[in-house]
Amino acid sequence: MPKGKAHKTAPKFSVAELDLANDCAKLLWHGISFETAKSCVSDEELMSYFASPIQQYLTKQKSLLSFDLKHLHRLIIAAGLKQMLRKQHELSYPQFEQFLSQNFNSYESEINKASNTSDLWKVSSAFTKQVGKSLVDVNVKTNAGYRVPAATRILFFALLTHPLANFSNGLAKSLNLQSRPEAAINPFYQIFQDCLAINNKQLRKYEIPQSLGVLDDNIYVAVWNSDWWHRRVMDIALLLHFKVTKVASPLPTVP
Repeated sequence: MPKGKAHKTAPKFSVAELDLANDCAKLLWHGISFETAKSCVSDEELMSYFASPIQQYLTKQKSLLSFDLKHLHRLIIAAGLKQMLRKQHELSYPQFEQFLSQNFNSYESEINKASNTSDLWKVSSAFTKQVGKSLVDVNVKTNAGYRVPAATRILFFALLTHPLANFSNGLAKSLNLQSRPEAAINPFYQIFQDCLAINNKQLRKYEIPQSLGVLDDNIYVAVWNSDWWHRRVMDIALLLHFKVTKVASPLPTVP
């Protein structure tokens, strides 16, 4: 069997590349797609949809963790995962919500036990893989045993202060990772972690925009004090660098 291509290494981005990615992230924060220049669901809205139920569950304002199905659909569309809507019968959101409720504390425990940054991302990649599995209805026969791209998007906007990043099949292919997302997520997170470290000096110059009043103040403060914005900028920088997507021409003016 022929040996596969070596994984690509984390790129050191130019200031111009990161400045562009930061501008694109600002557009998404204001509900403007940098790809189409059209109105879209904003990143702050997505945070509100997914981080708020987590907060309510953890502070015991809700006895059960649940997400609004309409919000899940909006995220799937915003993330470019429309093909999932054609396979709704394969998915089970209650199954996913139950898994998250039952396993969040153990994920937190593993995060707290991690001794270095690399271990943190390994814990997250393992957890993300299992969340991707929980999205697939166990009662439906399908070859797609995992929904890793969808899992990463939900978790990215739900668990804002955790070491999580968006995964896409297109980006995995560009990085010469395995075609099966469940096998590619761990090396992808290793590369993403390296990207943050290599580009840290420039990333630290970017700050998340002020809240537009959509998000709970406590959640916004937690995000402000985290590296979520840097991960968002890196997410976009990778997509643009490897030509998985491109910006609209002309790019809308950043608010």
